[in-house]
Amino acid sequence: MITTPGAVSDEILLPISVTVLQALIPQVSTLVESISLGEIESGRTGTFFVSLLNDGNAELQVAIDESSSGIVGSGEATIPAGETGRIGYRIDLEDDGLFTGILILNTNDPQAPQLTIPINAVGITIPPEPRTDFN
Repeated sequence: MITTPGAVSDEILLPISVTVLQALIPQVSTLVESISLGEIESGRTGTFFVSLLNDGNAELQVAIDESSSGIVGSGEATIPAGETGRIGYRIDLEDDGLFTGILILNTNDPQAPQLTIPINAVGITIPPEPRTDFN
């Protein structure tokens, strides 16, 4: 209400409508707390994927952080609101034995700007198949 001196009416009523818009926010979700890849042949590069869900109402951007420990690659993904996406990563097992690494994912989710997922595997040597000699 606005009061004006000397007008036909001293008070003017102006209706004001308010529209509240919902903020567009991505929200990353994953059921994976850690990844165990089991036995993997040493000396071979393995490519694996982790699934992520965007529970928000805006596009989710996800990228592998370069500081990931033991993880190779620079995978990235754009996941639309309400959908599931995958991001790929590689590990290189050069030797036999236990491998432990950390996959770090950067996101544009303000509540979870970074996800850290421990990864382990066991490198094994697979001997070549014997061949028959017909000499």
